[in-house]
Amino acid sequence: NAEIAEEMAYCYARMKSDILECFKRQVGKVKD
Repeated sequence: NAEIAEEMAYCYARMKSDILECFKRQVGKVKD
């Protein structure tokens, strides 16, 4: 189902950006 695949891709992209933000925050803390 193309709709489900689209939804999954969207969720994955959001999750990836959230993880990236979290990772950047952790790295920022380490630098402090």
